[in-house]
Parts: sequence; C-alpha cells; structure tokens
Amino acid sequence: MCGVKRRFLCGVIVSLALAVGAPLTALASDVGNGSFEDGDFPQGVAFQMLSSGLPDATSITGWTVTTGTVDWIESYWTAQDGTKSLDLNGLGPGAISQTLTTVVNSTWVIQFYMAGNPDCGDGVKTLTVSATGAAPQTYTFTNTGATSRGDMGWTLETYTFVATGTSTDLTFAADPGNPSFCGPALDDVSATVTVPVELTGADCKGGGWRSMNDEAGNAFKNQGDCVSSFATDGETPIGR
Repeated sequence: MCGVKRRFLCGVIVSLALAVGAPLTALASDVGNGSFEDGDFPQGVAFQMLSSGLPDATSITGWTVTTGTVDWIESYWTAQDGTKSLDLNGLGPGAISQTLTTVVNSTWVIQFYMAGNPDCGDGVKTLTVSATGAAPQTYTFTNTGATSRGDMGWTLETYTFVATGTSTDLTFAADPGNPSFCGPALDDVSATVTVPVELTGADCKGGGWRSMNDEAGNAFKNQGDCVSSFATDGETPIGR
C-alpha cells in the first residue's frame, strides 16, 4: 500500500518521483549526543562503568543503559570522534538505547563506528542494532594484532529502518554470549531521515499523476483519474 487517505510514492518508483517532483524529503537528523561527549562523567578517570537499573544508567545525556553494564570510555583509548566512546561490555554484556522522535513511514539511515576492546587480544566482537518495529541487524569487528588503544581501527557501519510509530527506541547491544569485560566499542552515531511528503490532488497536474498510485497501489491512467481519486478519498475505482 502506498498510503492511507493521501497517496505517497511507492519504493519501486522513487527514482522517477525524484525526477518529477521530489515527494520525499531527506533531512540530516543527528542522533542526540551520538559521540557520547555530554553527561555526568567524573573527572580524572579513564572510564566509568554504568549499570542498568541504577541511577548512573542515565549518566550519558540522551541515552539509557537498558541491560547489563557498559563502560563509558574517555582517555582509556582513542575515540573515533571527540574524546569519549563506549565499550558495550562492562563487567559483561550490556545495551544502550535512545528514544527518537520519528514520523511514521520515514526511513532512517543510522551510521555508527565500531571497533573492539583490544585488552583481551585477538577475536571477533559482535553488537546488534535494533529499532522498535524493525528487524535487528548484527555487526562484527575482528581484533587483530594491529588493534591497540592508540589505533582502534574504527569501522563505519550502517543500519536502516522504517519507523512504525511517532517514537522509536534505537538500541545497541553487546553479544550476550560474550561474558568478558572486552566488548564491541561504539562511537559517532548519526542519522539521516527521509520523510514521505503527503500529496494532494493538485500534485496530479503537470504529469505528476504518472508517479502516483491510488490507495490499492494501482497506477493512475491519466490526470482525471488521479484528481477524481483524491476528490472521493479513493472511493472511485480507476481504469473503469
């Protein structure tokens, strides 16, 4: 379905739509405090362990430790951006979440940098990214002999989801199967959101109908069918 009460572009014709009227709007929409720079970080320490269910779970501005424990890193190793980052394993695996304000059917492209705590030697570090109403995705980073606190080897990763509500919980979680204190490292989380723009009967003009569908996903055969469908809230069948 392309929409309810008002027609939107379907994904298969996005490129055509952009050429004839751009009913999708892409906006830079940074995740709040995506580099973990802001919050109640104690002076004079290299890292601070934060625990879910305790008052310090909300020490990082905009984020909450939702399960287990995580380490909020400052000078312990080199961050990708700024001076701070996270190890998603504190005493063991943990998870951190932020609630985003979203538009239904908007597409979010989340970018983040991943590395691994090098203190436990070579090995694969795993984290899972998820968003409310969307499928989770798992990412890995392999620590090698070249991985060090001074050269973490940060790698850019991307997670995409379509919002199903007006608020969405974005979560980064360590592998629950890794009980050690050396987990996946996370930094520099950002987002770009593409919001579907609502169309009206006026958008049928000037050839716009060619890139629009009715409530059932059927393409309009001409401008008249398009305008008629909007005028009747889709109750007039097209092509008959």
